[in-house]
Amino acid sequence: MATAIPTLTPTPTLTPTITPTPTSTPVPPPTTAVAFRVTVAGLQATGGAARSGTGGALVVSPPSNAPGGLYTAGTEVSFVPAPDPDFDLLSWGGHCGGAGEACRIKIANDLIVSVVFIKLPQLVINDFPVTGGSVSLSNGSLNIKPAPNASGSRFRAGTQITITAEPAAGYGILSWTGACTPTPLSCTIIADSDKTLRVTFAPITLTLNSNLVVVTTENLVPNGLVKVSPGPNAPNGRFIAGTEVTLTAVPNQLMKFKAWTGACAGQGAVCKLILTQAVETLVEFEPQ
Repeated sequence: MATAIPTLTPTPTLTPTITPTPTSTPVPPPTTAVAFRVTVAGLQATGGAARSGTGGALVVSPPSNAPGGLYTAGTEVSFVPAPDPDFDLLSWGGHCGGAGEACRIKIANDLIVSVVFIKLPQLVINDFPVTGGSVSLSNGSLNIKPAPNASGSRFRAGTQITITAEPAAGYGILSWTGACTPTPLSCTIIADSDKTLRVTFAPITLTLNSNLVVVTTENLVPNGLVKVSPGPNAPNGRFIAGTEVTLTAVPNQLMKFKAWTGACAGQGAVCKLILTQAVETLVEFEPQ
């Protein structure tokens, strides 16, 4: 009997299991926010009131939002002037140069800001500070436009002030003395500092040939007469300020007009004047 040969079953080959090595996720380094310094009048500002020389401070907001009193990039910083009493904003400097009532900047670099304050100007007329829109004086008054427009009866810096005289009947301006640009009955002042002005009223009279004060419409002078139209229109032989008068030189027989000197100089036999103060003129006649 034949012997059976056993069938061999091959042993399976084991495939090793490889466990992948985990890949680590890189951790980014910590970021540091970019921050900048704000300097007001040479000192670091971190929010709140920062003194800016004489006359006031700048209120800086918001408060600093980065370490070291710095501000992060993109922060909008506001600068608002805070003048001391009797002071006003004059000008900005640094990164706020040319700003108006306030300055706002979105930070992208270090900021340097400065501001200049000016003492609010005061106007003094005839030794008295102006406190309103009119001033009463002997023999007249003054209208002030605008009236003081800042605290303490002072003016905002740079205000143009127009002062208009209103003389009493028969009076006019004798003189404007002080810091003003005058016309016969008004004066203009730029309030860029304290200003002092003296105003004097005086009777408006018309004098002919040195000693003849006109009190009527026909006035005798050597070799002729001078007709005045209109005659005095205020008490005591005076004229109301702003009166336009016509003087006509009339020679005697065998004489002719030669010339005027004084207020009528350069005009012909008929002279026109606008009376805002006392004036004198002299007429000369010569033989024909």
